[in-house]
Amino acid sequence: MFCPKCGSLLTWRWDSYMKRDVFYCMPGDMWMSVNLTEQLLERYGAQETADEPEAMPPYSVRWHGRRQYYCPGCGVQLQEGLTCGRCGKSLRDLFMTLVELHPHRGEMIL
Repeated sequence: MFCPKCGSLLTWRWDSYMKRDVFYCMPGDMWMSVNLTEQLLERYGAQETADEPEAMPPYSVRWHGRRQYYCPGCGVQLQEGLTCGRCGKSLRDLFMTLVELHPHRGEMIL
């Protein structure tokens, strides 16, 4: 699994508060929540086909910005719609969780 913010390989780290392993991006010093870890595993770890959630928000440069994101399953840069050109899966529905709850080293926090 790859970091959606920098494309680096994610590792597992023990979350002593939640008492379980979660994804961790070492270059970004970014711990992922249990919820995000489970969503990424469900979407990118077990599935072979591109199934987008039904409540997928529309992509907008104004709303989503121009920052580059990466596919957690393939590690390649996502296309403009936050969709992977290789596997067809999207991060649009996880965008707010990534931005608001998962700071990554090097990001400007407002």
